[in-house]
Amino acid sequence: MSFSNGESGGEEEEEEEEDLGRGGGASGSSLPRSDGGESEGPSPEAEEKDHRINVSVTPTSSIALSASKR
Repeated sequence: MSFSNGESGGEEEEEEEEDLGRGGGASGSSLPRSDGGESEGPSPEAEEKDHRINVSVTPTSSIALSASKR
């Protein structure tokens, strides 16, 4: 039973992480991309911010989910 709960919990965590990552990345990238599209200068900055947000969101969400379930 422990293995079943752990496996199902792990799958749920992965799905939630993907949803959070995609949702946050999509809404976050949409705003900077609109501004970046108009000006070429902010484009690279917006892209770098998107990458940083995605990277920081993934570990944070996994830790948050683990802590919440525990």
